Amino acid sequence: MKIESSLPEATIRLAMNGDRQRLQQNVYILFVGLSEQEVSPILAILKQVRLIPRSKNIHNPRQFARALSERSWDLIISQQKAKDISAKHVQQMVQRLDKDIPIIQLVTNNTRQANILGIRDGMAAVASLAETELLLLQIHQQLRHLDSRKQVRQLEALLAEAEKNNQKLAENSRSAIVYLNLVMAPIFSNDACHELLAIDSANILQRHGLLSFIAPDHHNEFNNLLSGLQHRAGEGDSIELTARRSDGTQFKTLLEVKHSRFENQDCIQLVFKPDGYGETEAPENIDTATRLRDKHFLLDKLEMTAQRALLGGADANLLYIRLDNFHELQEALQQGSDIMMAELATLFRDKVSQAHTCARLEKDVFAILYQDANLDKTMRIAELIRKAIMKEGKNIAGTGLNIQCSIGIAGINDNAPHYLELIDRAEEAANAALDANKNGISFYQAPAKATEDQTDEAVDLIRDAMVEDSFSLHFQPIVSLRANKGICNYEVLLRLQDEDNADAISPSDFIAGLDSSTTSVRIDKWVIEHSLRKIRDGLSNELSVRLFINLTLSSLQSQQMFNWFRQTLAEAKVPAKLICLQVSEADIQANQAAATKFINGVRKIGCKICIKHFGLSEASEQLCDKNKPDLVKLDQTYLNDIDLDGKTNPAFTDRIKQLNKDKIACIAPMVEDTRMLSRLWQAGVPFIQGYYLQPPKPEMEYDFFD
Repeated sequence: MKIESSLPEATIRLAMNGDRQRLQQNVYILFVGLSEQEVSPILAILKQVRLIPRSKNIHNPRQFARALSERSWDLIISQQKAKDISAKHVQQMVQRLDKDIPIIQLVTNNTRQANILGIRDGMAAVASLAETELLLLQIHQQLRHLDSRKQVRQLEALLAEAEKNNQKLAENSRSAIVYLNLVMAPIFSNDACHELLAIDSANILQRHGLLSFIAPDHHNEFNNLLSGLQHRAGEGDSIELTARRSDGTQFKTLLEVKHSRFENQDCIQLVFKPDGYGETEAPENIDTATRLRDKHFLLDKLEMTAQRALLGGADANLLYIRLDNFHELQEALQQGSDIMMAELATLFRDKVSQAHTCARLEKDVFAILYQDANLDKTMRIAELIRKAIMKEGKNIAGTGLNIQCSIGIAGINDNAPHYLELIDRAEEAANAALDANKNGISFYQAPAKATEDQTDEAVDLIRDAMVEDSFSLHFQPIVSLRANKGICNYEVLLRLQDEDNADAISPSDFIAGLDSSTTSVRIDKWVIEHSLRKIRDGLSNELSVRLFINLTLSSLQSQQMFNWFRQTLAEAKVPAKLICLQVSEADIQANQAAATKFINGVRKIGCKICIKHFGLSEASEQLCDKNKPDLVKLDQTYLNDIDLDGKTNPAFTDRIKQLNKDKIACIAPMVEDTRMLSRLWQAGVPFIQGYYLQPPKPEMEYDFFD
């Protein structure tokens, strides 16, 4: 078959313009089954468009296999059917070796059927030697496609290398970084993130999900941010929210999110940027004896924390931990006192997450800058440290030591003084703890400024609230994790409407600092009367409701209060079993004789008794045995024994088993997520309460039987 070696000028320009990067470059072509007379014209037309063909003509499979191993080829031009090898055989060998070489199949007559069969057999194109222009255009087209595929592979290799480098940078970054896949599941988190969230490994984050580390109030904002980002390719966004660590403490952070790639898949990158977190610590900021941060580092950190607190919304607490008998310990240990301080430092590192700052302030004083505003959590960590120091003292330095410590706590908020005065406040609180009781804890309280007139104003405020009906009741459900017996349990919570008529003020705000037992009893009576009305209304609507009503210490100590309650309950004609009076373990311990007498009297009437904050004191079991409550509500410290790695403290489980054995129902408060719910179920806790179920509301509308 003769091929024309001259081409129209238009075709030459088209070929040259279409593939300028190939001009004056070598093009390596394998001809299969063609004669020299058929190959020469093809080479000639390629030279016309300024290509430099380098070719080889082969005629059997052995030659073809050898040629493939010699070098990389840009193109194969093969006869459809040659004497010893066909184009289909060529394609199969190329495919078997996984080589990217386009094949142009030459046919005698380039019919529609020939094209279909050629493409079906895996050919890149089909042409006839007589179709000179078409053959040239097909050659250039396949060369362009080949160059494009090579560029894509090169870019993919560069991308993989870039992703690898980015991964190394993310792993070593001081910024807390998390990658989520497109179904919002964590697939990577770096050590800085683990330190910030106070977790041991990425497995914990992957198991529980990132949402577990976002404060419940910000769940919707976080979900909306991620949902919106999925529909905005190439864009990023940021949000300010409150996150929480595995120990329950919270911190405010700027969260930056954007599209990214990780391990060859599309994903979303999140970077936590809390204020002041992740500063590089210099060697001079380390106390050499304990390897904790030193006084200078703490002062710098305290100054930044106080400045952020002044802006509002970034409160914290400072713990001042002093060894009261340090000089005695020094005399007993001689040179071993440094070992004692180092072992105490190890204790702090074990008990306090790295998200907070532990430092040695003086030779006999440690300090913890606790980055959480919640005073209850701060008191619990202080109590945990106090007990740990007493317990571990016997083993420290290999001798039995009686270490006595006082812990003072100073709050850091938008009304905080100069940061140096915060240390003075915490030290003053530690002195108060020492004066009150060795091995004690005290929170700094500003000197009372309230005058007698101001106290009268508080009493008048409460009296007016009762008269004007400014008080209101809120109800939070207490739900059984076992079979529900048809009674809907709610805790009654008192609120005072503010001037804008918003039910948002709790008793701790409007009775703060008020020392009036008469007023406390009056408030308790108001709550009881209105609670009985709610129960009566529910009974008329065929709704069986049991209300948990809190009593103050003043009511427990008042015989007149007990007589009034018994008479009021009888007049209301409300079944006694629908009332559960809830008293604090600390109040029972404060006046055990009066509390036990009141509880026994209430039990004879037929009401239920619940001890709240159960487990807070060392006398919990004795108080429980003596007063025999129907229920106990665990103190929040118990829930801290359930950690994020899926394990439950055996002591916690044993305590629940014993309560169940004694037929004392147990309530777990402040349950905020399904993770905690499943652990409580496994531990055998029968009742739960918390924002996971429902926040306190003015109406009892929870669906217990859904």
